[in-house]
Amino acid sequence: EKVLTVTGGVFAGNSAAQGGGIYNDGTLTLTGSTVGGNDASDANGATAGGGLYNNGILTLGNSKILGNTATGTDGKGGGIYNAGKTLTLSNGTVISLNSAAQGGGIYNADSSELVLTGATISDNIATGTNGKGGGLYNTGSMKLGGATFAKNSAADGGALYNMSGTSTIENGTFTENTASANGGALYNAAGANLTVSSATFGG
Repeated sequence: EKVLTVTGGVFAGNSAAQGGGIYNDGTLTLTGSTVGGNDASDANGATAGGGLYNNGILTLGNSKILGNTATGTDGKGGGIYNAGKTLTLSNGTVISLNSAAQGGGIYNADSSELVLTGATISDNIATGTNGKGGGLYNTGSMKLGGATFAKNSAADGGALYNMSGTSTIENGTFTENTASANGGALYNAAGANLTVSSATFGG
């Protein structure tokens, strides 16, 4: 398995069908880095991970995922598409101004684990009339601690669309998120197992 650590890197203005900025199939750590203005685009419409596509172990610390896009009516994970083992986002990491049809900020896929501590997910958009999970779309497992979701938008689940799996949210803050249909902050689908404690929903 390949291991790569990047400190202070900038990945901007790139494009691919999957992983417009970065595609990770090994173990990747980004610290103090920026992934911005990248695009996952494909004429066949199967796009994922405008900024980052993770198929391994990805850790982000004090990094920024900004203004990335997964285009098309089935685009997934404008900022990050997590199809790997573990995605960890730690303090100081910002996921903002990204867009996709599902998971404007992050798409956490089946059998994947998302661990999010003290990160900020803001101003992301799940596009289209059926857009789901402006900030985050989850079908795997997730542990969110001290995360802030602000001003994300979608048709369903403005901040978070929790489709399936077993997940926890602790000490989270959800403010000024919007949904044109259901769940301005949070949409928890039938059969999904979600435990929320000490969270704040405001605005």
